[in-house]
Amino acid sequence: MALFKKFEASEVNTRDNAKANYARKIKEELIELYPEFEGTFNLMIPKKEPTIVYKTKSKYSFICFQKEIAFFHHDKDTDGMWLPTVKFIQKYPTMLPKLQVDRGAIPFVLKGAPIMTVGITSPGGKIFNDVPAGTVVGIFAEDKEAPIAVGITTVSTKEMKEAGAKGEGVNNVHFMGDGLWAIKGGF
Repeated sequence: MALFKKFEASEVNTRDNAKANYARKIKEELIELYPEFEGTFNLMIPKKEPTIVYKTKSKYSFICFQKEIAFFHHDKDTDGMWLPTVKFIQKYPTMLPKLQVDRGAIPFVLKGAPIMTVGITSPGGKIFNDVPAGTVVGIFAEDKEAPIAVGITTVSTKEMKEAGAKGEGVNNVHFMGDGLWAIKGGF
């Protein structure tokens, strides 16, 4: 479900400076989704920084802070959850639970393919945090320090670790090199 494989900035059709109540609601949702985020929230997003929300006709929404796309969501494709962009988690890599794929999986991840369990559990792959299915995770690559994708687990990490586990482990939602990644700064 790589959401932004062919995405272009021209798809954005509205820009709103979020009113204080809406901005506060968004920040509360983000803190609830990403508890690690709360302690450094004001460092990442200063209080006086305006919250700008961009929307597309296809119902995608984006939050920009300091002229950078930080989060996105779609009611259907992300179950209404705000997900951080790859660029944002590269700045704050401890924000999300972390999974690592082996070298062989990297080209597939960077083309938007689902992340297979075998790429995570084989030598070179690694599960850093135990999480249930439906968890937003940062995807890291063997021998690389920065995350390369953001995904949502389709099975728990416990199921991934089970002997002979096969199939899709993470739905690759946004990755380095996709249309959203290609946008420099904000919209």
